Amino acid sequence: MHCGHDPRYRQRLLLQRPAFHNSSRGFLTTPCRQGEDQGQSIREAGSSSQDAERESSGQSSPNTTPSNAQGDHPSDPSLSGAVRSIMRNVAHPAVVITAGFAQAMTVSSFNTITLDPPMVSFNVRKPSRTLDAIKSDNGRFRVHILKATPDGARIADIFSRGNAEAGFNLIGKRTLMRFDTEYGSKAPRINLPCIFAALDCQLVQDMDVKDHVVAIANVNGVISKYTEGSTLMYVQGNFIKGGEKHETVQQSDIPPEHMFYTFPVFPGDKERHLLKERLECYVKARPGLFNMDLTDAAHLVQHVFGMPPGAFGISTEHIIAQAAIEAGHQPAIEPHELGMSAMYQFHGVLSPRESAVIVDRTKKFVRKDPTFLALPYSQFLQLLGIGRSTFGLLARDILDPLRKEGLVSPFPPIPLSFTPMNEKVNTLEHMERVEHIIQEYLRETSISRTQVMNAWELAEAAGVPWARRYVARNQTRLRVDAIPDLYDASSFDISGEVTLEESRVVVRRIMSYLLKRPFRKDDIRRRLVTPQWEILRSCNVHPMISGCDIDYFLGKLRWYFFKETWIRWKEEIAAIQTNWLEINPTHGQTVARINDFVDRHPRHAVEWSVSDILAAIGVYHVQLNTGTSVNDLIKEALWRKYLGGTQSGDKSVAEFMARGRKSR
Repeated sequence: MHCGHDPRYRQRLLLQRPAFHNSSRGFLTTPCRQGEDQGQSIREAGSSSQDAERESSGQSSPNTTPSNAQGDHPSDPSLSGAVRSIMRNVAHPAVVITAGFAQAMTVSSFNTITLDPPMVSFNVRKPSRTLDAIKSDNGRFRVHILKATPDGARIADIFSRGNAEAGFNLIGKRTLMRFDTEYGSKAPRINLPCIFAALDCQLVQDMDVKDHVVAIANVNGVISKYTEGSTLMYVQGNFIKGGEKHETVQQSDIPPEHMFYTFPVFPGDKERHLLKERLECYVKARPGLFNMDLTDAAHLVQHVFGMPPGAFGISTEHIIAQAAIEAGHQPAIEPHELGMSAMYQFHGVLSPRESAVIVDRTKKFVRKDPTFLALPYSQFLQLLGIGRSTFGLLARDILDPLRKEGLVSPFPPIPLSFTPMNEKVNTLEHMERVEHIIQEYLRETSISRTQVMNAWELAEAAGVPWARRYVARNQTRLRVDAIPDLYDASSFDISGEVTLEESRVVVRRIMSYLLKRPFRKDDIRRRLVTPQWEILRSCNVHPMISGCDIDYFLGKLRWYFFKETWIRWKEEIAAIQTNWLEINPTHGQTVARINDFVDRHPRHAVEWSVSDILAAIGVYHVQLNTGTSVNDLIKEALWRKYLGGTQSGDKSVAEFMARGRKSR
């Protein structure tokens, strides 16, 4: 059963953006970055990784000497090295273990203990996010036994890097992640031809052995399309089939500071062009990409950089195609894409001005050629300069203005035979019908049920599963329009196109939401997987604000959470809080900033908390002169601006001036 019909799977994969690469002409791997699950997974595929065999050997503690049987003293380094050297030559099965909360890892210590009843075991190095997720789901997890094929090796490599979220993002497009409910597991099942079998397992015992945990589990069920065949093995730092090494194209990791989510909290045009330059340099240095399917190569590059498809309005496919053409190759690219820029004009949540430009541009195209609206939706967006990372632009936003000028026929009723297949063959008017279907479903279904559905579940429940990518891009807007009572802009104190000051406050409120008590790891995880529109609504911020890339900011927080250790994540959060705001400006600087803020945003000055106001003026912490508070400075600025309140035309400000500033 698919998870869209079961509320137990409401919070599953984070940032589920579809992407996967599988090429019959070979595959690329990269040395693995170390994450919290380092060690229990195979950390380097296709290159020497001496540390990896310590976990891959099937031995729980290979560095224990006879004289150190009780573990009271350090082991003999020479003996540990000798055992490691020997075990590197012993082949072990390479499997992928998935757990709830979008966790997964590749391990090579998997084995059977008994067959009647069937029980299995594996080893993990502490700490392990995946083991934590298994325990959080009542011990349930899935083991994916891989076929001995290049695709199988690629899947093993993807989940050996300590970043399960990126792995799920990478394989999402080419396969549906299945969530079978028979055994009640939240662990996703990877539904690919290179999966030889998937085992539903239940943890029954785990015991600490030095820096490892030995996990023992019952096998509750088996799903397999095959009865015989070779499965993937791992030996001497390589994935193999019966001793035969799969060919790989080696590549070095990009510098850590080049990863997508290492940009500042508020990335702008400077960061956008910098990312494009980094992608171009990376692609040109790796001609092996030109022999791959263009889409597959793009997904691989995006995976290496840890970036979602279309990030910052940049087309990775165009960058690779252009580099391939310059190198004398002929990439499979559509004729209309030749000569197009790799950077789209429109991306992210659009402002009203940008939406108006798109409408005017569409009108010009339609007046010149009425068949323009008959183009496939994806091509229609490209010709208008709209990137795939554009959110909240509905088809009716474009079609309604055209109807007012008689350029488009009235919106038709939805025929019962409306069963289009995908965005590549359907038009803008088809997408308008999808919007109608989704919003009708949202209006007719209880909020308590729809609010916990992700885009894939929502599209399937509404009967348009083929449009899930379109729904994913626009689900916040669809929800806002379908439930106006819940998302009335007048009920939020931050809405529309936000100012720099407002964007700072949005970030502060999100941080406060995430870091509120209780401040345990599982609590933070649950808040991070909360849908973006709900996070913003909880922060009294309208979900459709523009001018502030909340998608990037939340992605940054999630990326660090699932990439780093718990301690390291808290350090990164502290760094974010202090790096984008100033600490302890002088008294005079603080007074000047508050005066400027009050002059431009008097209503916010009387309605926002002191913490919000400090964030708005770019200050994390301030020390004022003795006897002076931020409240005093704001009150003085307001009195100066309005001469004691006589010139204030704002009701909130006038009431504040009449009664004096409340404590906040």
